Amino acid sequence: MLKKALALNLFFLMIFSFSGCSKLSTEISDMLIIQGIGVDKTPDGYTVSIQALNPAQSGTSEEGSGGSGGSSSTKTYVTTGKSISEAIRNVNTVSGKTPLYSHNRVIIFGEDTARDGITQMLDFFVRDYGMRSTVSVAVAKQGTAEEMIKANLGSSTISAKVIQMVLQSAHHEARTLNVRVLDIVNATQDDTSNVLMPALSLKQPQKQQKSEGGGGSGEGGSGGEENKDSEVELSGAAVFDSDNKLKFFLENEHSRGITFANDEVDSGDVVFTLESGINVTLIIIKSDTKIKVDIKDGIPLYRIKLKLNCDITEYGSGDFGSLTPEILTQISSAAEKTVSGMLEDVLKKCITENACDVFGFGRRLWLSHPEYYRENSGRWQELLPQLKTEISAECHIRRVGEEAYLQSSKA
Repeated sequence: MLKKALALNLFFLMIFSFSGCSKLSTEISDMLIIQGIGVDKTPDGYTVSIQALNPAQSGTSEEGSGGSGGSSSTKTYVTTGKSISEAIRNVNTVSGKTPLYSHNRVIIFGEDTARDGITQMLDFFVRDYGMRSTVSVAVAKQGTAEEMIKANLGSSTISAKVIQMVLQSAHHEARTLNVRVLDIVNATQDDTSNVLMPALSLKQPQKQQKSEGGGGSGEGGSGGEENKDSEVELSGAAVFDSDNKLKFFLENEHSRGITFANDEVDSGDVVFTLESGINVTLIIIKSDTKIKVDIKDGIPLYRIKLKLNCDITEYGSGDFGSLTPEILTQISSAAEKTVSGMLEDVLKKCITENACDVFGFGRRLWLSHPEYYRENSGRWQELLPQLKTEISAECHIRRVGEEAYLQSSKA
């Protein structure tokens, strides 16, 4: 009987002793569900722009995001503080709600802010337990993070979600790398690697003149200016120096070359023109990149071998007929030359001209030649422009089009 009483007391003691997460004590209606965070540096600290869901309108919104609109599905809060943490927590004073970070989709840094360095700013996004390390990160090219977060990107849309989808789609189509908070932290902790982030820019809308007269909604069909929505565009990538300060931007084609070099290509296309003047477009079905490191004459040599399996999706000859083996050979050779040239250009831009390693070359050298790495890691920046590369590409054409249609058109 005594044992049962002790067991019962222990049972109740355990129930009342263990508590759940303190965040759960706050009702969801009293929490600020953050969708996007933008960070801009100021002389006195930081300006943080936060886009959060507007629970009162998120299910029935007829208007898009964009800030203070009364019927918007989101609301944008702009606060300041000496630190990012203080600025974000100051949202409480204007929203009356507790920030919830777990639904955050994207983090944007303004260009000027990125040029001042991102090391200190990363600390909050890594240290705060409510943050997710898999959130996508980007730089607002030629603009501020506040402008990007507050942009009106369309009716009934959440701009942070649009930005996230742009980054994900660009990665899927091999336009840029998908860079997350954890990727940036890993690069900053690697003595030989440089930080890389996708760059985004806003395409501002042009005001169009409304037609006068009937045939449309409005006040009597009178003339006037009609506002159009802004658009987010991928603008290459931002490369940071060894002090984690933005050093230069890569163009879109250079950014594509990095995806091939880092074996991050799952889909996408290759577009080129044959010597005959015919434009050809291939869809990438499979891509595989292998890099082997050797030491030649005391300098690391990186042999990059790329294999592509592609389908022909467009051949601009105009005859719609079958392709001969000779033409297929020309197409394969032209595709190999195009991709190899893309790799050569981005390697020259990053390695030779700017001594920035966004390919993980230093890590590969450490894995394959640890003794050489230990002897030369201290002068990696000096060694980078001297690195040698050999690039080879192999393109296999899997399909040339709808077989039945091509045969019937030939008959």
